[in-house]
Amino acid sequence: MIEIHAKRRRYVRRRIDDSLKYRYVTKTVKYGGFSILMCGAIKGDGTRVLVRCPNSLDSKEYQSVLSQGLFQVYYSSNISMQGNATCHKSFCTMQYLEKGKVCVIDD
Repeated sequence: MIEIHAKRRRYVRRRIDDSLKYRYVTKTVKYGGFSILMCGAIKGDGTRVLVRCPNSLDSKEYQSVLSQGLFQVYYSSNISMQGNATCHKSFCTMQYLEKGKVCVIDD
């Protein structure tokens, strides 16, 4: 996931009486930031592909991302490694991968 305005803390060393001076205060973005969900693949020969996904994925959307983007570089001799996300491990996704003869290893 790529975040434009990440919600991370920044610590500054300062004297107690300097707490509200302008140089010690950072601007913040109200109501969170902007994020993009991406799925990618890297093969042993260096071939890469990166696909933008919807902000939330269910099993059917994940299968769509696989078929439209990631399987462009996939061959039957390759191995697919997936995470533990629900859409990766669902019954219908595992059936989809088995039907496509995708060799899957768990992380």
